[in-house]
Amino acid sequence: MVKILLGGSPCTYWSVARKSGREKQPSGMGWELFLNYKIAMEKFKPDFFLYENNESAAEPIKEQIAAELGVPLFHGDSSLVSAQMRRRIYAFNWQCEQPEDRGITLKDIIRTRGYWKDLHSDRYPVGMGYRNRREADGKLYRRFETSGAEKANALTTVETDSMIIEPYIHQNASLFKQKEFVMVQNGTYLHKGRIYNIALPNGDYIFRHFTQMEAERLQTLPDGYTAAASRTAARKALGNGWTADLIIHILKAGLAGVDRMEEIVVLSMYDGIGTGRYCLDKLGFVDVTYYAYEIEPTAIKIALDNYPDIIELGDAFQIRDPAWPAAPLASQPLLLSAT
Repeated sequence: MVKILLGGSPCTYWSVARKSGREKQPSGMGWELFLNYKIAMEKFKPDFFLYENNESAAEPIKEQIAAELGVPLFHGDSSLVSAQMRRRIYAFNWQCEQPEDRGITLKDIIRTRGYWKDLHSDRYPVGMGYRNRREADGKLYRRFETSGAEKANALTTVETDSMIIEPYIHQNASLFKQKEFVMVQNGTYLHKGRIYNIALPNGDYIFRHFTQMEAERLQTLPDGYTAAASRTAARKALGNGWTADLIIHILKAGLAGVDRMEEIVVLSMYDGIGTGRYCLDKLGFVDVTYYAYEIEPTAIKIALDNYPDIIELGDAFQIRDPAWPAAPLASQPLLLSAT
């Protein structure tokens, strides 16, 4: 039997996107969420562990995470294996090199509407996101952040943080809603009576959200993986999730010597949509018992739709029960035998 601990405590309190009350020291609710993972490691005693969080966490927090888990942090960027720029920190108890750049661009994952073959090579889709900013004059502006011609901004739970801009093909005008159309001239465009700056060549464009399928592809998950949820709910769940192919790359290095027929017992903290289960499946492990702590209903629904054998356990704070695992997991003999 091989025991694996997976997890990525919610980054809500640590992210630079937080408008107020961002935690910059290893204390507060964000740190308590991390400590659930640390407690799980102490109690479960895994053979392998993998932890993930946002690169934007403050340095004192990242330094303390490395100290608590006893390993250096691995700085991974999903742009090497996907069409999005998504920087994250990882902690695991094995060695792993950065993956090779697969050269995946937005053009590779866009759900085409039958006209990309007509575009010149210099007219790629452009990833874009915006966030509201209050400037010195007290007025609220939308600050657009273009990510270049090949990669999307990191997928988040906020749709406007990561969108898609496509060249507008007039003969296909009926495919689009008029509100999606903008005309860029001299680095500016007009929207609802206000002029915005944007780093795009002159021309006509469509501004739109990623489709559900495109968001799945940004996270390197199969088309239809989130079909059990609505587009909006799935988009949020995907924004909270892992880029599967980067996790697969990391796990492959750690589990290289483990027979694919070996019994695997997984404890997943803040499991989300079951990406960890998917990654082990893609790595070829066939005897996996997967225990997941997760409370978000949509995430659980998506996870179970893909892997009905996942054993959902609820709130991660249960790990602090002095009697764990006997009290909360009395009906789960496999996990009991693994401790």
